[in-house]
Amino acid sequence: MNHSTQTHTTPQGFGPSTTPRLSIPERDAMTTAQRAAADAIINGPRKAIFGPFVPLLQTPALMERIGKTGEALRFGVSSFSVQ
Repeated sequence: MNHSTQTHTTPQGFGPSTTPRLSIPERDAMTTAQRAAADAIINGPRKAIFGPFVPLLQTPALMERIGKTGEALRFGVSSFSVQ
């Protein structure tokens, strides 16, 4: 292999990132379930969608459950409801 044509890539998960891997969809492009899940996170103690909640937004039911679990563990909120 010619060294001048070698590309240097940063392994996934390491190094600075200038763009998010997965963007948050525009509110108008969200499903009803995604909007409800996003609103639950935004209206809770976190106040915004960030970190693991960005990809979790693709599965709103899971996002809601993990959000409630995280709230209980981090913020001491006990608003679990069994359905």
